[in-house]
Amino acid sequence: MRLKALARGFAPLAERLKALARGLALLEARLKALAEGFGLLVEFIGLTVLRFLCGYGERPLRTLWWFSGLVIVFGLGYFLFGELQPHNFSNCLYYSLVSSTALGYGGWAPEPQGWAQAMGAVQSAFGIFLMALFVATFTRWVTR
Repeated sequence: MRLKALARGFAPLAERLKALARGLALLEARLKALAEGFGLLVEFIGLTVLRFLCGYGERPLRTLWWFSGLVIVFGLGYFLFGELQPHNFSNCLYYSLVSSTALGYGGWAPEPQGWAQAMGAVQSAFGIFLMALFVATFTRWVTR
């Protein structure tokens, strides 16, 4: 008799736990749908970037154009806003090219200050990525 009374006392708790389980199942289904949608968005962005950078691996010259644009835009930025010494456009373009290829500055070290130093590191990462993408795209283009 005491056991039945005890079981009746836990009945509302059991109903609440069942409702919580149904809510969690619904939340899980919604999160899975959201993750699938996010995965599709990431895939779309990746394919769009590949289309613009290298024509889905079919156009190596497009990658060279992007690399050249990177060098010119950063060189112009160093010229307009940088503090490289001596301050002329050819030195800024040279600094941009050397930063893009990550070769090192050799005997000529402009000693950039502030943001130009950080942008040189960012440009180096972009440049290495574009060179690797060019090699992969060119190899694919040649072997076809």
